Amino acid sequence: MREDFRASSLSVALNDYKRDITSQGGENGIIEKMFEVIGVHHRVLVDVGAFDLKRLSNVQPLWQDGGWRAVLIEGNRIYYERMRKQEIPSHVTLLNVYAEAQGCASLDNVLRSLALPQGFDLLSIDVDGIDYHLWKHVEYFKPRAVIIEYNPTIPPHLSIVGKEKRNYVGASARALTNLGIAKGYTVAACTSTNLFFVLSEYASSFKDAGDLDALFDFSALNYAMTSYDGGLFYSNRRFPYGYTPFSHEARRHLEDSSGIYIPSHRLLFYGLLKARGWLRRMKREILKPVYLWFAGIGVLVSKTVSDKVRRGINARTSR
Repeated sequence: MREDFRASSLSVALNDYKRDITSQGGENGIIEKMFEVIGVHHRVLVDVGAFDLKRLSNVQPLWQDGGWRAVLIEGNRIYYERMRKQEIPSHVTLLNVYAEAQGCASLDNVLRSLALPQGFDLLSIDVDGIDYHLWKHVEYFKPRAVIIEYNPTIPPHLSIVGKEKRNYVGASARALTNLGIAKGYTVAACTSTNLFFVLSEYASSFKDAGDLDALFDFSALNYAMTSYDGGLFYSNRRFPYGYTPFSHEARRHLEDSSGIYIPSHRLLFYGLLKARGWLRRMKREILKPVYLWFAGIGVLVSKTVSDKVRRGINARTSR
């Protein structure tokens, strides 16, 4: 049964409806409310990077309890076999394929082989890397809503994207928001790892839709700062993906690293940085105090000599 969109004078704050059944950041509740507002047309969803039928799934309640037709795509053979061995309803299709941005295994081509409606209701992408590029090259299909993973450690004003073939950086929320605009979508909600987009014709029904700064989840941001001698310190202890300062993943996997500084991972470079820091510290804590001490002695000696000369002049003048 088709449920049509009904425009409302009251905008809905989707982030207020976060609720977890099988998701990890409130996505289940947001999806439920989102389709309550925009309606359901085909009851068809596609989940790219399904991982598991229940655990960490944004869409499981839709096909399990809502009767939606679901296409669950998982490239990892181990994860796929684990799902295949479980009880699966007849309206759920499992595919073991690594979707690519372009070529024979592009997401467009994979989905066209399944005879899905062009405007199916929901596309969810979570592949830890080329999410941006998968969505960018979906051209034949126009899902009514899109959920896509972003890198939450990148501030919302920066547009950063990993390489198309393979990357372990993902994309920033700003880059995905800009892509959504180009494709006719508006960002309507944001959790700690996922952005929610709706076709722009529905945007007016959601509070702060299109305002990424208002929607963004800042909890994963950790700002790097420096002391006046160049020493790094951070705004908090949280490193969501670990702390490996000598990793060169970013150098290898960023699509465009212009305007971004990536420290060298070479041990020699680290040694030079340490040596420079040590020299600066020695200058500040040893050489500068010594210099000031001698400068102080010099001032004192100069003052003493000056006083003696003045007293001598005064004594000759009084005779």
